[in-house]
Amino acid sequence: MYKVGKCKLSDLLKSRDLTQQQLAEILHISKSTVSEYANDKYTMSYERAMNISAILGCAMEDLYERVAGD
Repeated sequence: MYKVGKCKLSDLLKSRDLTQQQLAEILHISKSTVSEYANDKYTMSYERAMNISAILGCAMEDLYERVAGD
């Protein structure tokens, strides 16, 4: 079993030359919400993760590290 680990959104944005502000504008959400995801203050909903992964051209699983659990 796995648990959701650290959010990798910041690294993914950098690799695609996008800012948090640009992603927020595309999603019609606040930059602070994107920042909260990137800084592990909140975990994205399934729908939000699906949309972000589509925008970034990656799998949803790429948004977070996998941590082995019990």
